[in-house]
Amino acid sequence: MEHCNGGELFERLLEIERFSEDDSKRIIKQCLQALKHLHDMNIAHRDLKPENVLFSSNENVKLIDFGMSKLMADEAKDQLMNTKLGTPYYVSPEVLDGKYDKRCDLWSIGVITFVLLAGEPPFNGENAAAVFKKIKTTDYEFSNPVWKTDVSKEAKKFIERLIEPNLKRRMTVEEALEHPWFDQ
Repeated sequence: MEHCNGGELFERLLEIERFSEDDSKRIIKQCLQALKHLHDMNIAHRDLKPENVLFSSNENVKLIDFGMSKLMADEAKDQLMNTKLGTPYYVSPEVLDGKYDKRCDLWSIGVITFVLLAGEPPFNGENAAAVFKKIKTTDYEFSNPVWKTDVSKEAKKFIERLIEPNLKRRMTVEEALEHPWFDQ
């Protein structure tokens, strides 16, 4: 097993409170590249969160913890899963409903992006039930002052296309990698 001595993304976030937009882009692009590899192999991670992203010594990121991942049969590329799992704050509404596919990972990437840029999750509540209610209704907003001063419109559009309850409108991993936010 490879040693990643750079620590968790979550630990870094606690230290610095939030990442710059450039650093967020670099981290998220690497996460998406890893996710593309997984999705191309028909694997859904199903528990993407900052705690499951590690920094290597050269500051590249690695996805870890495949305990909840699912390998789907090659002939069933659009296979639906029904196990309700994941981490509050990062789980998608379709996972909460128990009928989802590997696109649930893209929702989690959108939430992680929001957290990196704002230093807080888009869905918050006093308990898991309150968080899940906000997730199911996609009840979030860009209210933190950083969204007006420190974050580009393209970053917000990127997040909106990932934290999208309609799977037909949610970006695929390929579309996310081609998003204009990465070209700024």
